[in-house]
Amino acid sequence: MDQKYNKLELQSSKIPSTRIESWKIFRDDGQKHTIKNFILVILEDSDTPLSCRQISEISEIEIQSLTRPLQELSQENVIDSTERVKGVRERSVIAYSIIKTDSNV
Repeated sequence: MDQKYNKLELQSSKIPSTRIESWKIFRDDGQKHTIKNFILVILEDSDTPLSCRQISEISEIEIQSLTRPLQELSQENVIDSTERVKGVRERSVIAYSIIKTDSNV
């Protein structure tokens, strides 16, 4: 019975069922915390600010899975998101870098 309800719920949503299932797995198994830490490792190893696409290419994590953790790290003042780099088609995109403090310089 639950399975039918879930199918009906997914069918009435405009969000693809695969994205909903992926989010449930991501949320429930603690990957969000791991992705944030992985982003920090990548940014610490980089000499220059990186766009979300560049982080995705390095980490092999889908861009959609990086967006929220990047926003949270920026809101927590752990990473800086004020710089811009040239992205696809020479479009200016946000570049992320570690905020330098006395303790992590």
